[in-house]
Amino acid sequence: RAGLSRCETACCRYGVHLQIDTDYNGGGKIRYLLEQMGYRDIETIYSDQVCFRIMIPVEEYDQIKKDIIEVTNGKALLKVHEKKYYIDKESL
Repeated sequence: RAGLSRCETACCRYGVHLQIDTDYNGGGKIRYLLEQMGYRDIETIYSDQVCFRIMIPVEEYDQIKKDIIEVTNGKALLKVHEKKYYIDKESL
């Protein structure tokens, strides 16, 4: 019973591990866009550019890609690292 009281509920989803590289101007726009879409777990690496890494549901990839290209005027580089199942605690 003690173990069950500490359990969490989550959803297993098939998704895309996406990397987005952009300049600092595009970085703020992309972060805002992703947060408005409900994404909170965004790994961010700052160097001479901004790099975001995020897991997204595979069915949302095309729309997110379109939106990112639009807000950055095509300057962002999107790279799919892999497609895999992941635990999504935020969708519940």
